[in-house]
Amino acid sequence: MRARVCTDIDSSEVVVYENDEHRRITDCDKAGIPKGTVNRSISGKIKVSDFTTFNSYLFDMKRGNMRKRINDYLNNALIYGEFDRLTGREIITERITTQCYTLDNLRFWGIDRSIFYTDMEVNISLDTPEGILRKKYMLRCFCEFDTKFKFDIRSIAKEFDHKGLTRLSFFLVPVYRNIDVDCAAERIWVWYGME
Repeated sequence: MRARVCTDIDSSEVVVYENDEHRRITDCDKAGIPKGTVNRSISGKIKVSDFTTFNSYLFDMKRGNMRKRINDYLNNALIYGEFDRLTGREIITERITTQCYTLDNLRFWGIDRSIFYTDMEVNISLDTPEGILRKKYMLRCFCEFDTKFKFDIRSIAKEFDHKGLTRLSFFLVPVYRNIDVDCAAERIWVWYGME
């Protein structure tokens, strides 16, 4: 049986179950209703967790919506000469608009259980006296899930060092390569004070 489950944020479509004979129930005929079920005319809402990628959370208009803060940061970097320093050229762009850049390749790096870095690849077009300059940079953002979500853009650079940080998936779940599993297990033992 397919059910549409509504939440206060979004809606999701889920497959509920298979019956005892292992044949899929596709509608609400009598064969799929357990014995002893009484018809009632009561309806209600069920709240379920809405699993979403952190990419969606960051840029969703109703949730994080960090586009304006990113745009403000890039314009401040332009005003204070950060792009002049990074490119080694004179930048004559007056204002950075959303048409000047794209955000790609978000990567997440765990620091603690609720604190992590988000690195965003910024492909940006800047005006110079010689013409348009297209460059790729990384924005490093500090994120924390506390009582409220905290998001702070820390810096912009050509690349960041990820040594000592744990790679996280788009759902903020740690991702370990085979060679990292032993180190991760040892860190867990140390964290919980086990010998």
